[in-house]
Amino acid sequence: MRWKERKVRYMNELDRKLQMLQTEATTLSALVTLLQDSTFLVYYEFKKQIVIAQKAGKS
Repeated sequence: MRWKERKVRYMNELDRKLQMLQTEATTLSALVTLLQDSTFLVYYEFKKQIVIAQKAGKS
């Protein structure tokens, strides 16, 4: 009978860890998306500044 109790506890612990990892994966996925968006915005601003500097240099 004891082995069944240990098995149930073990399975419950695995379920808890799985839920925790799924939550972490969702959070990290959202963070990756945010960082990708931020990187694009920084790149866009950088390119815009280069164009402005080039126009100012031609004047």
